Amino acid sequence: MSTLRRAGQCANAHLQATRRVGIMAKYPRAQFSPAKDEMLAIAILRESVVKHDIRPLLDKLLPLAATREAAIAWEGKVTFFFDGWDQDPRETAEIPAIRAYFLDTTSSVCPRR
Repeated sequence: MSTLRRAGQCANAHLQATRRVGIMAKYPRAQFSPAKDEMLAIAILRESVVKHDIRPLLDKLLPLAATREAAIAWEGKVTFFFDGWDQDPRETAEIPAIRAYFLDTTSSVCPRR
């Protein structure tokens, strides 16, 4: 592995760890499942939320649920964080744009009958 690639992986790991610390600071009661030995944190960018662009999120989520086995394997291992909302004192569920974004996302995956 090249030094540049290794440095990039280290920088990415540091960024993810820093974000996880930020998540835990804002939501101190949030806990990852202790029974799981790996976690996937998916960043949802503010720009995507504002533009109602659900494609980046769906591109990450759909492979995790492509089969029953995949869905079971990832159950309890996935969490989301919203990059760009760090200074907002409200809970994410209190931010209308984020609520609308998740409504758009769930409506596209689970259309109402």
